[in-house]
Amino acid sequence: MGGLKKEVAGTAKEAAGKAEKEVGKATGKRDVEAKGKMKEMGGKAEKELGKAQRKL
Repeated sequence: MGGLKKEVAGTAKEAAGKAEKEVGKATGKRDVEAKGKMKEMGGKAEKELGKAQRKL
């Protein structure tokens, strides 16, 4: 069950990161955009880890 939780948490982080990235783009704040991109990438990685754990 841990894999599913990681997958869901990763999906949520990915979505939050995408939103933050778009806010940064809209306001012209590169630091916010970069922070959002990093959060999005971290969420994707966590989601993939959760998928891999579920397969085990």
